[in-house]
Amino acid sequence: MQYGKFIEVTGDDTKELLFLAKAIFKGDDTTRAALKYIYLKKGEYEGDLIGITSDGHRLHLTILSAELVVRLGLHEGYWRVLKNKDKKKKEVIWLINIDEPENGRVFPDFKKVIPSDEPKYKTTFETLDFSNEGTYYTKLAIFLHDLPDVTAMNIDFLLDFGSGTWEVSWYGQNKAIKFTNGERLCLVMPRYIDSIE
Repeated sequence: MQYGKFIEVTGDDTKELLFLAKAIFKGDDTTRAALKYIYLKKGEYEGDLIGITSDGHRLHLTILSAELVVRLGLHEGYWRVLKNKDKKKKEVIWLINIDEPENGRVFPDFKKVIPSDEPKYKTTFETLDFSNEGTYYTKLAIFLHDLPDVTAMNIDFLLDFGSGTWEVSWYGQNKAIKFTNGERLCLVMPRYIDSIE
């Protein structure tokens, strides 16, 4: 593995990259080597890049604007996140570009896992505000209860969304749930539930 360009990102520029970094695969499985990185590929509009990460249980995708791409000096390829906080708990990301992941593995075709059919149910999800302790469990319970069928998911995945309101598309029990917020997309695989008595 050869390393290339090194970039330090601070302040507001970290926002989309931190969102991507949350879903990076952290295991030792060499067959998933490409999932240990932020994968950047050409976007739909001139100069934009699509950033994608997945840990096998969820996928994060966002559009990095041409302005941000130029300002940071980003380009297509694989980017390793070396750091995402400094000692003063300020948002800092260190990125280093690599030629290719170990064992020549490539990032899977993410378009194949993004549902394109009509969802069975649509709703919204307001991200959890832990500063108001009395309401976040209630909001979460209402959100999960209102889905058409029993659905369980890793709550940490929802916490990683950051702030805002997300459009939710539900495709059926044990199928990926699609969350969208502006240029951000997150697919979450629900936890399998055999039955609840």
